[in-house]
Amino acid sequence: MCSPEAVIFGADFAQSLYCHLLCGLLYADEVRIVSATFAHSIVLAFQTFERVWEELCADIRAGALSPARVAAPAVRGAVEALLAGPDPARADEVARRCAGLSNWYGVIPALFPNARYVHGIMTGTMEHY
Repeated sequence: MCSPEAVIFGADFAQSLYCHLLCGLLYADEVRIVSATFAHSIVLAFQTFERVWEELCADIRAGALSPARVAAPAVRGAVEALLAGPDPARADEVARRCAGLSNWYGVIPALFPNARYVHGIMTGTMEHY
């Protein structure tokens, strides 16, 4: 797990998901498993990533969370403590990796080179994910 408890237990799903994605990028080399209880949540997370990756890069570059994306004080505080200042080199690396993808194919190995598993429930009505 790379997200602080304030993010995990955050009341607003969209804010928490944004922060989970940001934390994943901050600790990209340490991510070993991409996991969610249900496959739909993994799909939703990466669909969201496709829409907000440039904002995530901007937050990493600035070393601060976008107030438009994350307003919950506890969540903001916990994630900004992890940002620890501007990191333009990391932001540029994430942007370079995203730009190199073809139709987002291979996004997990591109962003999380040490990830070895994607884990989620994918049976029954969830098979199409």
